[in-house]
Amino acid sequence: MRHPWRSRFTVLLLVMTIIGTVACAAQEPSDETERVDTVTVRRDDLATDITATGSVYYGDEITLSFDIGGRLVEMAISSGDLVQTGDILARMDTTDLELQVRSAEAGLAAAEAQLAQLREGPSDEAIAVAEGQLAAAEASLAQAVAARDQLRAGTTQADIAAAQASLASATAEQKAALLLHNRTMKCETVEMPGGPQRICPSLGAPEEEARFRLYAADEGLKAAQAQLDAVTQGASARLRNAAAAVDAAIAQRDVAQAQLELLSVSVSPSQVAAAQANITQAEIALDTAKLALKRSVLHAPTDGIVVAVGKKPGELVAPQAGVLRLADYQRYEVRGSIDEADIGLIGIGKEVHFTLDAFPDQDMVGQVSAIAPTATFDVGLVSYEVTIDIGDTDVELRDGMTANLVITRERRENVLVVPSRAIWIDSETGRPFVEKRLGEGVEFVYVEQGITSGQLSEIRGGVEEGDELVVRSSSVRDRFRDMMTATMTGGSE
Repeated sequence: MRHPWRSRFTVLLLVMTIIGTVACAAQEPSDETERVDTVTVRRDDLATDITATGSVYYGDEITLSFDIGGRLVEMAISSGDLVQTGDILARMDTTDLELQVRSAEAGLAAAEAQLAQLREGPSDEAIAVAEGQLAAAEASLAQAVAARDQLRAGTTQADIAAAQASLASATAEQKAALLLHNRTMKCETVEMPGGPQRICPSLGAPEEEARFRLYAADEGLKAAQAQLDAVTQGASARLRNAAAAVDAAIAQRDVAQAQLELLSVSVSPSQVAAAQANITQAEIALDTAKLALKRSVLHAPTDGIVVAVGKKPGELVAPQAGVLRLADYQRYEVRGSIDEADIGLIGIGKEVHFTLDAFPDQDMVGQVSAIAPTATFDVGLVSYEVTIDIGDTDVELRDGMTANLVITRERRENVLVVPSRAIWIDSETGRPFVEKRLGEGVEFVYVEQGITSGQLSEIRGGVEEGDELVVRSSSVRDRFRDMMTATMTGGSE
């Protein structure tokens, strides 16, 4: 049931329209002669429709993301690009991931070597080799630690300090330039013979020079800040790499120490089992590192079109955070809003006819595939979004096209129909009637009206198939009655 305020709004809108029609018609010449037409009561199929507007959307749409976090270094596609399954879409920075793979590979090799040595048993040559490996590992560790410490206290701090000093100088220059420019913009009121006058003594060449100096100072400040950021970020990256090198050197040293210690004791079954477990753990660590490296590249999981790109190279991306959206460009759907008064008449699988503004002569058919469970509110009107599956079509669809929807509300077959303009409303009784021709005369006959499609109305009683009805031309008075009839009889039972 429609809300009472909507009915009142409809009547008010109708009255305003009628007043405008009568006013316009009053200005037209009044020499129009009445024309009488004759229509025949006939049988036909009749349907009432629900109309709405909607838009075309891509069908299946998915949001793609990385399984790991990191810094994005490449976005290989742009919005609107077509991609195929397996295409590379984006890449992460893999510097740390590659180091993790190398470290895991070294760990696996060491675990395998340890098991082999346990099974072969110690020898003088093996002990000598192990001692040499330990010495080399300790030397490598010392070099890595020295390099890291040098970065911490050496050139890195000096570069940062210099960049900070440049930034401080640029900041001071910018503040001075801003102060000078503000002074040139000051004006004062001076008593003159003709009365007080406002004078700005520094406008002109001084102000232009101050403005140029301020512009140069602003640019210098930006450059100094950018230099500090670059030095800081570069230093951080170098320190991370140096720290990773130290960790790798420590791992190699520990492995070499363990190998030498194993050579000095007898081998037991438990030691062999432990060595085999170390190999298994090392293999898992290597597989994990390789998987993380593989996940640093985002591939297209299916053919589609890039709907939107949400990240740019250089940005940090969190795990599972949306990076871009991909849609199936070979399947489309239409989404439209249906008034709450009509939503109860629509179900899944309901057939929908529609046209597109881009192809107004192309009648298309779809089926309701989804109905939103929650309502949408717009200026007091309540509606529900309905999704319509288009299926295969030869029409060249595009995302965002406007669709005009027509959904059959009620359909009746082989019923008596007459043009709606042949039906009038008795102003005293409120009952609908028609003018039935009888020979040379006309008889006013009350009828029982059924559903109406707008142009045609169903007649359930009062006339028979083949009866001839009189339809007069639309004078100003008739137009008023015509609009009232269309409003009062629309869809009544």
